[in-house]
Amino acid sequence: MRPWLPWLYQYGVGGLLFVVSVWLAARAGAFDRARYSHRKTLLALCVALVLFMTIHAAWIAWVTS
Repeated sequence: MRPWLPWLYQYGVGGLLFVVSVWLAARAGAFDRARYSHRKTLLALCVALVLFMTIHAAWIAWVTS
């Protein structure tokens, strides 16, 4: 479990900050869900976060096995 603690902290706190930032941007009007380019950008950010989390988890699993 010890090698996973930094991963959990990084993506737990970082994920929370990501969600809060997107929520604040949407609330401030900087993000318009009706515009295709804004939805595309948000999707790209979410996919990149999940992809990086997955690659990082796979790397930790490979190194610790």
